[in-house]
Amino acid sequence: MNTVNDIFNGTVMNMNAIFCILLLNMVTFGFSAYEKVNERETTLEWLRARYKSSWILNNLPLILQLILIMEIIVCLSTITGFFSYLLYDSTFLIEISLWGALFCLIILLTGQRLARDYEGARNIVIYLIPEILGLYFLS
Repeated sequence: MNTVNDIFNGTVMNMNAIFCILLLNMVTFGFSAYEKVNERETTLEWLRARYKSSWILNNLPLILQLILIMEIIVCLSTITGFFSYLLYDSTFLIEISLWGALFCLIILLTGQRLARDYEGARNIVIYLIPEILGLYFLS
């Protein structure tokens, strides 16, 4: 049970913000992984067009698989972290999921920069901000 002290020192408010970030991660990474599985060829065609003049063109299927695995891990650790906090008051898996999401987004950001898609890189930075805030709230 939360005490008045917990509410006023920000513990409850921080966890509410973290729950919102976890929901964002579940939707973002969950749907992204779903699209990569169900629309694999369309995704590969789109990526080939983007990276046609890049050195990573020949490795795109492998890179897509690695990103898919990372997104699934982030999504699953986000879901288990949410329930782990509710059942055991543990934030360990939440922190793991936030670090995993941060790592995955940095890899995606690097890919956007390699493709010289500065608009896309800016859009990924928007997703980085909640991850950083989530880690800050947990500290």
